[in-house]
Amino acid sequence: MVGLLPVMQYFDGVPCIQSHTYVYGGPGRHYWRRYIPSIGDYAYTGQNDKNLRIYGKRDGWILIRYPSDSNSGYRYAWAPSSCIPASDLMRVQNIHFAENLTAMTTRYLTVTDDPDASLEEVGTTITANITVTPLAFLNEAREWVYCEYTVQDSTGVHTAQGFLPADGLRIL
Repeated sequence: MVGLLPVMQYFDGVPCIQSHTYVYGGPGRHYWRRYIPSIGDYAYTGQNDKNLRIYGKRDGWILIRYPSDSNSGYRYAWAPSSCIPASDLMRVQNIHFAENLTAMTTRYLTVTDDPDASLEEVGTTITANITVTPLAFLNEAREWVYCEYTVQDSTGVHTAQGFLPADGLRIL
């Protein structure tokens, strides 16, 4: 996959995001939303989350890394670009993903939205021989691949994005 996938670029230092902004598993409201039974609601940013990492924008949405209240780690998700100050939004570049690649899982994997701590599942596990769309490596270590995939929950079948271990994927 090296040479085929870009490495995700980001910038730090956005001072704050609007409290309790719902986040999604892709750039749009039609993407899957993570439901958290312990809070009885869908995933959202915390109160006065600071020092966000922003990976880019697409179609009026921004991909962010924000603090996780549940495990002191971080989560990656998409939020409406209106949730950060306009002065910060001007600094956000368009996100660059690989185009038209397909990969297959080679073993049982768990999709995560917390690859920094690898503790929080995004709500699905994937068996071997499932097709996903690899978009980019998380960082230069190339251990995690940001992918688009299909998830089924109690509300239906949805498109989502999350991280899979690179050693569990094979480019087709």
